[in-house]
Amino acid sequence: MGLHKIHLQLAEKIDHAMSAWEHTVSNTPGVRRLDTLVKGVHDAVLGGSDRVAKQAPFLRDSMGMQRYMIMPILICLPLLLFSIYLYGWRALSIVVVTYVFGVLTEFIFIVVRRHEITEGVLVSCMLFALALPPTLPLWMVALGIVFSIAIGKEVFGGSGYNIFNPAIVGRAFLLVSFPVYMTTKWYQPAAFGSVWGGLLHYQPALDALTTATPLQLIKYGDGLSPHVTSSLWDMFLGLRAGSLGESSVLLLLLGGALLVVTKIVDWRLTVVMLATMFVSGEVFHTFVPDTFPATGLMQMMMGGALFAAVLNITDPVTSPMTRKGKWWFAIGVGLLTVLIRALTGYNEGITFAILLGNAFVPLLDRMTLPKSFAAEAKAS
Repeated sequence: MGLHKIHLQLAEKIDHAMSAWEHTVSNTPGVRRLDTLVKGVHDAVLGGSDRVAKQAPFLRDSMGMQRYMIMPILICLPLLLFSIYLYGWRALSIVVVTYVFGVLTEFIFIVVRRHEITEGVLVSCMLFALALPPTLPLWMVALGIVFSIAIGKEVFGGSGYNIFNPAIVGRAFLLVSFPVYMTTKWYQPAAFGSVWGGLLHYQPALDALTTATPLQLIKYGDGLSPHVTSSLWDMFLGLRAGSLGESSVLLLLLGGALLVVTKIVDWRLTVVMLATMFVSGEVFHTFVPDTFPATGLMQMMMGGALFAAVLNITDPVTSPMTRKGKWWFAIGVGLLTVLIRALTGYNEGITFAILLGNAFVPLLDRMTLPKSFAAEAKAS
């Protein structure tokens, strides 16, 4: 009962504060542009809606986009903590810089264009930050997330209107603009000399920049050396070089399972993409081993494939609406990833594969919609 009274008192104070704010807005034209921002923050913090039926038939609860968007962030938190253990607290600084500049960019568009604030920017910032190398200079992090939010989302009209995944757009921009920093400079994970790893350090020593990712080891000379094949267990646990969020296969599998169970994402996208990478990787490796040295299992476990399968291609805005469309989209992204890895100068192909897949989503939706919805109306 005490907690219930506290809740009622807090709600009453918030209502009084919002009423005072509305009075200020109505009497002060100069602050009207901030009204959307204040109400958006109010909704994002409190969540849900007060428009819930009190008797049957009624909504299950007041769940809105807040809870739908918060789940991917919760899945990413263990990945962030593990990245701090592997690479030091500089991993957290990358996330903080991403949120500061990403949210600031979003707020500028909200104030200027006076559209509603959404939780999508919080998800985009987290996914963008975890897809970056731990060695990336912070000014590049800031530049990338500004490009991601401004060009990847707001130029199309904001959340829900963007064609391409904003986090992937920002990463592609950095890959093209700063390829050396994005593909060649890697820390040796957990190179701190103690069981605490990076929890007691800001970043590894400079001489730890001599390692390579499994993708680089396979593509440039090592092939299927014992060093690479014996590291499959390290890949599973996450003790290998890579971007902040892609390290641990175990954590990604657990997070993906939770998203599927809670029906936040469609399992078809994740499972079909990974199955395509496994099958195509095995086929290409069997018939063209010199060009495709990685096996199907390694294609799935290396790089950011699993991270993208769980958290990127499952984006409801930039993925197809229909079941058939989801199958074709996931197959295309998986196959393109394997081909780009082997046939181009980029070690990792998932970024460009997703962007190409996003470009075909409208076509896939149109081709796979039921005729009753997709057919043109006939004049009587």
